[in-house]
Amino acid sequence: MSYVKETIERLAHLRINTLLIEYEDQFPYQNLPYIHHPNGFTQQDIREMLATAEQFGMEVIPFIQSLGHVDFVLKHDAYGIYVKMD
Repeated sequence: MSYVKETIERLAHLRINTLLIEYEDQFPYQNLPYIHHPNGFTQQDIREMLATAEQFGMEVIPFIQSLGHVDFVLKHDAYGIYVKMD
């Protein structure tokens, strides 16, 4: 997490004011814990990242994949019925 916070600070010094974050399986979805990567962000990590961005005047835009790009979800057995196989 320190790397992320340091990166936000470096970007702020370069006058970057917007941060687009693509989470994929790194986001700690509370209702879908099994799709979360073991080394992904924790809820506390997300809070710290957002607080650091706010501290440096950055807007954070979450990038959540659309249905056509959710392989990280569809690889789980519970969602196998939604995979198109041709």
